[in-house]
Amino acid sequence: MDEPSTSFGQSNLSSVQSARTLSPVGASINTSGTESSSIEFRDDRSQEKGIPTHTKVTDETLTDDATDDTTPYSSLSGYQKYLFIQMELCQRETLRDWLSKNVRNRYRIKVFNYFEQILDAVIYMHDKDYIHRDLKPSNILFAMNDSIKVGDFGLVKQNAATKHSAPQTDVQGSHTSEIGTSFYVSPEQEAGHRYNERADVYSLGIILFELYFPFSTVMERAKVLGDVKSNRRLPKEFKENLHNEAKLVELMLKPISDRPSSSEIKEIDAFKQMKDQAELNCDFMLLKF
Repeated sequence: MDEPSTSFGQSNLSSVQSARTLSPVGASINTSGTESSSIEFRDDRSQEKGIPTHTKVTDETLTDDATDDTTPYSSLSGYQKYLFIQMELCQRETLRDWLSKNVRNRYRIKVFNYFEQILDAVIYMHDKDYIHRDLKPSNILFAMNDSIKVGDFGLVKQNAATKHSAPQTDVQGSHTSEIGTSFYVSPEQEAGHRYNERADVYSLGIILFELYFPFSTVMERAKVLGDVKSNRRLPKEFKENLHNEAKLVELMLKPISDRPSSSEIKEIDAFKQMKDQAELNCDFMLLKF
C-alpha cells in the first residue's frame, strides 16, 4: 500500500485525509456528506476488562453531554484505546516525478489545470492565515483520482498578521533563511528578512514556470532556474511563445511589496487569458524550447 500523505485539497479541509490504520485492530469512520464524522475507538484487550468491544465517539460527544448510544470522551481515559484517523491515500508519484516524465507531452489544458488546483489550495491555506514556506514540486501530490493535493506541512507557520494587512506586514516571530528549498525559496527568506504569505507566491511562480518550460536534463534545469532565481530573467523563447504565462511568472517573482497575493492572481488579466487559451486549445501541446 502506498504511504499516506497529509494534504490541503482545493477548497476545504475534508480532503486532508490518510488511508492507513495505526493498529491491526481496525476502525471505521462514518461520513454523511457533511464535515462532521464519527471516529471509533477499538480496544483489543477490551473483553478481558469486561468493557464494550468498541466505544464510539462522535463530534457531539467531544463537546456536549453524552447521549444514550455514545460514551463521553472523558470516560475513555482509563481504557487502553486506539485512535484511528482516516485520511486520503495519494499516489507515490509527485509533481516532481510528473515533470521529469513528461518533458515532451505536456498539454496546455492539463498544465493549467494543475496550476489552478495548486493555486486554489494555497489560497485556501492563506485564507486560514497559514504560510506553507516549502512549496515545491516534490511536495505536490496526486490523489488516486489524479487531482492535485499540496502536502508536507512540516514547515507551515501561522501568520499572525491579518489577511487584510498591507503587503509589508510580516508574520510575527523570527524566520530564518534556512527555510524552504533553494530554487523555490523567496529572496526575503534566503536573506533572513521577515516575510509574509507572499513568500509562497514566489515559490508558486517558480513552479508555474517549470510547468510551462520543460527541461531535458538536470543540468539544464539548474542553469535556467539559477538564472531566473538570481536575475529574475526568463528565457527569451519562453517570453516570446508564452507571453501571458511569462507575464504572470514575472509578477509572482517581484519583490514582496509588489508581489500579488495568492487570491489576487486569479484577477490578473494574464491568468484569465491563460485560462481562456487553455480551454480553447485543449489539444495544444507545449513545445520543448
